[in-house]
Amino acid sequence: MRMKVRMKLAVLAVVGASVLLSGCAAFFVTGYKALPSGQGVEVEVRNDSNYRMGVIRFPVARDCSGGMSDMTPDSEIKPKTTVTTWVPAGQAIAFHVWANRQEGQITSFCTLYGEFAPEAGQRYVLTFVEPTRFCTFHMQRRDQGGSKLVFDPTFKFRKRRDDTFWNTSPRCYPEGK
Repeated sequence: MRMKVRMKLAVLAVVGASVLLSGCAAFFVTGYKALPSGQGVEVEVRNDSNYRMGVIRFPVARDCSGGMSDMTPDSEIKPKTTVTTWVPAGQAIAFHVWANRQEGQITSFCTLYGEFAPEAGQRYVLTFVEPTRFCTFHMQRRDQGGSKLVFDPTFKFRKRRDDTFWNTSPRCYPEGK
């Protein structure tokens, strides 16, 4: 009799854990998804800091939803390096920039959200700069000659949502909140 009860509890525990974990799968970041050759616009991601950083892209900019994928081929961009990637043109893209640095027993961490609407034929530069007091990044695009960087007029910072399940799913507030 006791054996049957234990067996039922073990089965319930396995089934329950499976259901819970399958529900969490939607929160994980998938790897970089390359665009077919010649599609999209170029984004140069520069890490001008001593922090490790990464950029996660959301397909639906309105509320940072639609799944998450690394925006660059490298999920982590090492300090003082640059990575080039491609994103779809003609639609707003929301993204999450994270960065951290370990100094002895102290870990510094920052997380920011942004959105921009890449236009076909343009080249963009996203630069994470060394935090002095607050962490920040710049979204710029190259002028027609390609030599000067100008601030992208479609770029805006987005507010972070902390009401997510165990804060495992980076999200931003929907437009207008």
